[in-house]
Amino acid sequence: RLEMDRDRLNNAKVKQRAEIETLLRESANATANMEDELDKARDEFNEMKGLYEELQQNMDELQQRASIDMSARDDEVEQLRTQLEVSSRDLATTTERLQDEQQEWALDQAKTSK
Repeated sequence: RLEMDRDRLNNAKVKQRAEIETLLRESANATANMEDELDKARDEFNEMKGLYEELQQNMDELQQRASIDMSARDDEVEQLRTQLEVSSRDLATTTERLQDEQQEWALDQAKTSK
Protein backbone atom coordinates (compact mmCIF):
# COMPACT_ATOMS: atom_id res chain seq x y z
CA ARG A 1 0.00 0.00 0.00
CA LEU A 2 2.86 2.40 0.80
CA GLU A 3 4.38 1.67 -2.57
CA MET A 4 1.10 2.47 -4.30
CA ASP A 5 0.93 5.78 -2.45
CA ARG A 6 4.53 6.51 -3.46
CA ASP A 7 3.74 5.68 -7.11
CA ARG A 8 0.69 7.93 -7.03
CA LEU A 9 2.74 10.72 -5.47
CA ASN A 10 5.50 10.27 -8.07
CA ASN A 11 2.90 10.24 -10.85
CA ALA A 12 1.36 13.41 -9.43
CA LYS A 13 4.81 15.05 -9.25
CA VAL A 14 5.57 14.01 -12.84
CA LYS A 15 2.19 15.31 -13.97
CA GLN A 16 2.67 18.55 -12.01
CA ARG A 17 6.19 18.98 -13.42
CA ALA A 18 4.81 18.44 -16.96
CA GLU A 19 2.11 21.04 -16.31
CA ILE A 20 4.69 23.50 -14.96
CA GLU A 21 6.92 22.93 -18.01
CA THR A 22 3.93 23.46 -20.30
CA LEU A 23 3.05 26.67 -18.49
CA LEU A 24 6.66 27.85 -18.72
CA ARG A 25 6.75 27.13 -22.47
CA GLU A 26 3.43 28.90 -22.97
CA SER A 27 4.68 31.83 -20.91
CA ALA A 28 7.92 31.97 -22.92
CA ASN A 29 5.93 31.86 -26.19
CA ALA A 30 3.55 34.56 -24.96
CA THR A 31 6.52 36.70 -23.91
CA ALA A 32 8.19 36.21 -27.30
CA ASN A 33 4.92 37.12 -29.07
CA MET A 34 4.55 40.22 -26.91
CA GLU A 35 8.15 41.22 -27.67
CA ASP A 36 7.44 40.76 -31.40
CA GLU A 37 4.32 42.91 -31.12
CA LEU A 38 6.28 45.51 -29.16
CA ASP A 39 9.00 45.53 -31.85
CA LYS A 40 6.34 45.96 -34.56
CA ALA A 41 4.69 48.78 -32.62
CA ARG A 42 8.07 50.44 -32.07
CA ASP A 43 8.87 50.16 -35.80
CA GLU A 44 5.47 51.63 -36.72
CA PHE A 45 5.97 54.42 -34.19
CA ASN A 46 9.41 55.23 -35.59
CA GLU A 47 8.03 55.22 -39.13
CA MET A 48 5.19 57.56 -38.11
CA LYS A 49 7.65 59.76 -36.25
CA GLY A 50 9.82 59.95 -39.38
CA LEU A 51 6.81 60.82 -41.53
CA TYR A 52 5.73 63.47 -39.03
CA GLU A 53 9.21 65.00 -39.00
CA GLU A 54 9.29 65.00 -42.80
CA LEU A 55 5.86 66.61 -42.91
CA GLN A 56 6.95 69.22 -40.37
CA GLN A 57 10.07 69.96 -42.43
CA ASN A 58 7.97 70.33 -45.59
CA MET A 59 5.54 72.64 -43.78
CA ASP A 60 8.43 74.78 -42.52
CA GLU A 61 9.89 74.94 -46.02
CA LEU A 62 6.54 75.92 -47.54
CA GLN A 63 6.05 78.58 -44.89
CA GLN A 64 9.53 79.92 -45.59
CA ARG A 65 8.83 80.02 -49.34
CA ALA A 66 5.51 81.75 -48.76
CA SER A 67 7.22 84.33 -46.58
CA ILE A 68 9.87 84.95 -49.24
CA ASP A 69 7.17 85.18 -51.94
CA MET A 70 5.17 87.66 -49.86
CA SER A 71 8.28 89.72 -49.24
CA ALA A 72 9.07 89.73 -52.97
CA ARG A 73 5.47 90.74 -53.74
CA ASP A 74 5.65 93.51 -51.16
CA ASP A 75 8.82 94.76 -52.87
CA GLU A 76 7.10 94.54 -56.25
CA VAL A 77 4.07 96.45 -54.98
CA GLU A 78 6.33 99.13 -53.52
CA GLN A 79 8.20 99.46 -56.85
CA LEU A 80 4.91 99.74 -58.73
CA ARG A 81 3.64 102.31 -56.23
CA THR A 82 6.82 104.34 -56.72
CA GLN A 83 6.54 104.08 -60.51
CA LEU A 84 2.91 105.19 -60.30
CA GLU A 85 3.84 108.20 -58.18
CA VAL A 86 6.60 109.17 -60.64
CA SER A 87 4.24 108.70 -63.59
CA SER A 88 1.56 110.76 -61.84
CA ARG A 89 4.04 113.61 -61.24
CA ASP A 90 5.22 113.38 -64.85
CA LEU A 91 1.61 113.49 -66.06
CA ALA A 92 0.85 116.48 -63.87
CA THR A 93 3.96 118.28 -65.15
CA THR A 94 3.12 117.44 -68.77
CA THR A 95 -0.49 118.55 -68.26
CA GLU A 96 0.68 121.90 -66.82
CA ARG A 97 3.12 122.37 -69.71
CA LEU A 98 0.41 121.57 -72.27
CA GLN A 99 -1.96 124.02 -70.59
CA ASP A 100 0.77 126.69 -70.65
CA GLU A 101 1.46 125.96 -74.32
CA GLN A 102 -2.27 126.05 -75.08
CA GLN A 103 -2.54 129.44 -73.40
CA GLU A 104 0.47 130.72 -75.36
CA TRP A 105 -1.02 129.39 -78.58
CA ALA A 106 -4.33 131.00 -77.77
CA LEU A 107 -2.56 134.33 -77.09
CA ASP A 108 -0.60 133.99 -80.33
CA GLN A 109 -3.82 133.26 -82.22
CA ALA A 110 -5.45 136.28 -80.63
CA LYS A 111 -2.51 138.49 -81.64
CA THR A 112 -2.46 137.14 -85.17
CA SER A 113 -6.20 137.63 -85.57
CA LYS A 114 -5.98 141.31 -84.78
